[in-house]
Amino acid sequence: MWAKLSGMRAAGHPVPEVVNLRIEEMARECPMAANLAEARGTRARVRVRVRVRVRQGRMTEPPATPSVSGKP
Repeated sequence: MWAKLSGMRAAGHPVPEVVNLRIEEMARECPMAANLAEARGTRARVRVRVRVRVRQGRMTEPPATPSVSGKP
């Protein structure tokens, strides 16, 4: 989680404030190479998606569409 948030922050994306979850402590238990790879991958995905389409929803999710079945 810490690596993903770090990658989003590095890409200039808004990052939620996380309190009392000890994610930095958990990240220290993972190998540094794994944390770096995850942060770099997240940063790359966020940058590519932001360039490809305008922010439509959370991070880069498309907006919700009405149901085809006719039910509300």
